[in-house]
Amino acid sequence: MGKKRRSGLHKRRGRLSTALAKLGLVALIVILLVLALTIFFKVDSVRVEGSSQYEAQEILDVAAIKNGDNMFFINKSEVSARLFRELPYVCNVTITRHFPSSVTLHIEESASAAVLRYQGTAYILNAKAKVMEELTDIPDTLSAEIIGLKTELPEIGKVLQGTLQEDKDRIEELSALLTVLEQRSLLRQVQSIRLDFSDHLLMEYGNRFHVLIPYGADYDYKIRSLLAVEERLEINETGTIDMTRADGEVHFLP
Repeated sequence: MGKKRRSGLHKRRGRLSTALAKLGLVALIVILLVLALTIFFKVDSVRVEGSSQYEAQEILDVAAIKNGDNMFFINKSEVSARLFRELPYVCNVTITRHFPSSVTLHIEESASAAVLRYQGTAYILNAKAKVMEELTDIPDTLSAEIIGLKTELPEIGKVLQGTLQEDKDRIEELSALLTVLEQRSLLRQVQSIRLDFSDHLLMEYGNRFHVLIPYGADYDYKIRSLLAVEERLEINETGTIDMTRADGEVHFLP
């Protein structure tokens, strides 16, 4: 009986020793892995691609990825958030690790879509109605002026904000239209967009047309209709293109 107890005790001790040995091996592997990641794979170069609005060094300063940082410990979300916050033109960031020691930041930037004047100051907007920068001189390449839009004081790096729900709705309408115009590379054809009418917006287009579009419209369809009308007209014809009719028909009024 005593021999059986001793035999069972030896077995339990043997299993415990084996488990401890395995646990120790795992701990050793983890320690070696941490040491390897800490000692090796350190950043020695960071390259910036794709930016035209900002100097590479300006982007690097904001990204705050430094030589000597560990490649595995770079927090991509935090780096991207800093770039979005501090550099308004940045709309997308791709961070690529090239082992063993280099990093590439590929920057995508928003295009300038329109200009909004607020209390004597001009603000550049992208197609999402985000405020990109404040200007004293408006470049010739940017012609779409937003008129009649009531907003709170524009803040660099933030989307325009409206005080009343009607104003918020107008900002959404503006963003929807600008997005379609940007996708079709037509922003430079627009001289102004008026948003102070109750049921429609008024767009000056091509230095030829006043285009009336109801709020809440399928803007992609309306712009395609506008292009179809423009194609049918002679190059010297000017007038109003009315897309607000209840029957859905597009009417051209010379």
